[in-house]
Amino acid sequence: MLCRFSAIYPGIEVVVHEHDSMVLEDKIASGTLDLALIASPKAKNTCNYDLVMQDEIYIVCTKKHPVMQYVKVGNGGPNRPWVEMKDAAKFKFLLSNRNTVLGTIAAEKYLECGMPAIAVNRNMTAAFAAAMARHGIGLAFTYRSCAMPTPNVEYLSIDKSQTLLDLVLKYPVGDYRSRATKELSNLIHSCINETPSWQNNF
Repeated sequence: MLCRFSAIYPGIEVVVHEHDSMVLEDKIASGTLDLALIASPKAKNTCNYDLVMQDEIYIVCTKKHPVMQYVKVGNGGPNRPWVEMKDAAKFKFLLSNRNTVLGTIAAEKYLECGMPAIAVNRNMTAAFAAAMARHGIGLAFTYRSCAMPTPNVEYLSIDKSQTLLDLVLKYPVGDYRSRATKELSNLIHSCINETPSWQNNF
């Protein structure tokens, strides 16, 4: 998307700020950023936002991980591999900090199933935790939009009901948006709608 934007608008430089969604929400609310792509379980009413897509939280693991003995497909759940959180919670997880979206959701899932977290680490970025889980070092939470085809790796939906959240574009409060912001926003919507064929497997 950034390559395409640069090709269309070579005179406009996009300055990227990479942070957890909660930090980006604060930056948008303070007017520091023109636009933010945010994973948002509950969109804050203080900001204008557009829904880009609905994302899902997965558990990532190797296909040889013992959690696979608890995995189901269908049977009243999603039509893809899924596991009950109470079964997954029996194993070690690589967790993000609780002041992140994934860390908050993880804490909620443990609370719902009434089990304490068995954590290898509680302060990992989502990308690093998922990478370690793909190499067999525990389980990790990740987003469907971040799932990548990897041999011997499985992405599991959580519980029959699944765990969904919105991926949104947020803007500072007010009606004004620069032309560059509008064009970038339109391009993000366009690119996300062009789902890669491998993503359909997830």
